[in-house]
Amino acid sequence: MKRVYKVLLPLFREEEVTTELKHQWKSDAAGLDTMGMSQFTKLLFKIVHTWAIHVDLEEYIEFLNKLYDRIIVKHIVRGEDGCVDLLLPEIFTEITQDDPEADEPDNEWVSCGSNESQDNNFFEYKHDEDPEALAVKMFKRKKKEIDEEEGEEANVPVFSSREPFMYKEVVKFFKDEFDNADREDSDEDEPTRVARQAKLRPQPNSNDTVKDVLADIVDVFPLGYPTEQFICKTKNEVVVAYKRIREEKKKALAAMKREIMEGTTMLGSEKRAAPNEKDPGLLESAGIIHDLDFPMFSSTQKVRIRTYAKIKDVSYNAIRNLLKEFGNFMIRPAFEFPRNPQAKQKATKLLSSREPDTIVNTFGYNPALERRLLYKPLDLIIPGHGK
Repeated sequence: MKRVYKVLLPLFREEEVTTELKHQWKSDAAGLDTMGMSQFTKLLFKIVHTWAIHVDLEEYIEFLNKLYDRIIVKHIVRGEDGCVDLLLPEIFTEITQDDPEADEPDNEWVSCGSNESQDNNFFEYKHDEDPEALAVKMFKRKKKEIDEEEGEEANVPVFSSREPFMYKEVVKFFKDEFDNADREDSDEDEPTRVARQAKLRPQPNSNDTVKDVLADIVDVFPLGYPTEQFICKTKNEVVVAYKRIREEKKKALAAMKREIMEGTTMLGSEKRAAPNEKDPGLLESAGIIHDLDFPMFSSTQKVRIRTYAKIKDVSYNAIRNLLKEFGNFMIRPAFEFPRNPQAKQKATKLLSSREPDTIVNTFGYNPALERRLLYKPLDLIIPGHGK
């Protein structure tokens, strides 16, 4: 049960969990040293009933399957000699957000409060007379990205910081037709070949037997932890990128002032190019889903589980822009069940509010399954790079 606790409780403390499990065992096993199948199934039901969002059988099964995949590894018993290979899982976090323009095909001007801040890159503003109210009001509409090369408006959706992104973490053990990590390229250099071979994982064949075995406690991570690590990594990259841009801008400004003082200002074709202020980490917006590998980091142990972010380029760019502009956004777990669309309503809670987010649908929302990330300007530590 320690593994189950660690998956469900991000703040896992060994001593506290051990003490809690001793007390819980007396209740669940009725004071006995062993637990029967009936008692075990009741325990599983109590866990899933407490943590699931809805009273729904399919959702219960989905939740238990997710929980099971996070606490096991695979043992491959080779049929030739009986040796055992350990197969650790890979965790893919899929991050999405509904296209906010899907329900708003026409980008029309809408009225907004006169005190709304205009210091953002998502909306353009204007003041116009409202004939019905006989007063001047402020209006806004979403900006359209301009393609610098062709000078045309790019059809890139604008994502909202108020609507949550959804994440789904998928555990994968075996290769499929989409895997290309072990495909050899005749043009690859030595470092690329070494890196590719390091990613090779043991796979079973027809003569082998595969068994599910409980994972070591160090290989078990909480639900949402890989996603949080990916967001932290992205935030670090954004902070470093724009710090470098600001430094280059200061250097260019200092050089321009020095040229003016010395009377050597560049003119015509020799005019100094303006510093590039575009985020260098943005992906080309082509509507392609990327598999971005990122290492999980732990200050107490060596992480052996490989993790990947499966995300569309426009969503990834939106996350980087939101982290730059606002520094925070909401991200919530996505589940396949229940399939009733009325059960999944949009959030109405503001990010600035400190009240717990408990009302999302008519069945009630379990805030333990929500993970909100709020970042502030701090000294961020990137492994291997210092502060």
